[in-house]
Amino acid sequence: MVATKRISLVTILYFFVGCIVFIMCGVGFIGIVSTNVKLIDNGNGKYGKEITLSNATTAMLCFMGFGFIWITNYIREKTKFIYMISATQFYFTSNRETTGEASVMAGIMISYFKHAGSIALGSLLHTFVTVLRIIVDALVNAAEGKG
Repeated sequence: MVATKRISLVTILYFFVGCIVFIMCGVGFIGIVSTNVKLIDNGNGKYGKEITLSNATTAMLCFMGFGFIWITNYIREKTKFIYMISATQFYFTSNRETTGEASVMAGIMISYFKHAGSIALGSLLHTFVTVLRIIVDALVNAAEGKG
């Protein structure tokens, strides 16, 4: 870490990427929900809003939530992969006489051009596990609430 200060920039870069993804998904959620907003005349010239979600809208929100979890898992796994490549390069270039070197840019290049699909598939599997955990936790909470 002392010799390779660029490794800390990976975390900072992907933090901002995660923030951008969060903002874009938030805007998308608002856009999907806003398709079901209806104005209701309350009388006396006053209007109110009513949101009734259709089955298609609920499906879109679930699909977008799944995609958001997948993208955030992908970002996290890509960061871990870059760290692992850098640590592996440092380990295998070190010996008794010299301290090794780690190329963070090589880790980024390998993660984007050689292993992007593998990381995406692994992130998809982690997303399935995360969604199953969410469902099981909801079921457990519902069962505990009913006693």
